[in-house]
Amino acid sequence: MEWCGMFVNYCFRRAAEEYGVNLPWGNTTFWTGSSVTDWAYRNTDVLVGEYPIYPGDIYVMNKGHIGMVRTTTAEGSDVLYTIDGNQSTFKEGAKSLVRRTRQLGDMRIIIRI
Repeated sequence: MEWCGMFVNYCFRRAAEEYGVNLPWGNTTFWTGSSVTDWAYRNTDVLVGEYPIYPGDIYVMNKGHIGMVRTTTAEGSDVLYTIDGNQSTFKEGAKSLVRRTRQLGDMRIIIRI
């Protein structure tokens, strides 16, 4: 089962509960790459179109994987430092949550809530 988007949804839901705010996507659990992309294109104010890219921004990769940015990205950088769920290789000792270095060109969209 792919749960990368559910990990991001969980993190944002917990933060919203902590701060007593509503999430812009409501109670839906639509977190697949295509559904997040569709939602963002219907709510264009959440799309990040320029630098900087901030920690907590959500990304969807071209192949549909979803994660969060963990380090601010400066203008001109083509690298994103991310935290990704659903990354287990199913080997003993493997980690399901992993810090990654990703290429900006591999991203379909970046979203800021």
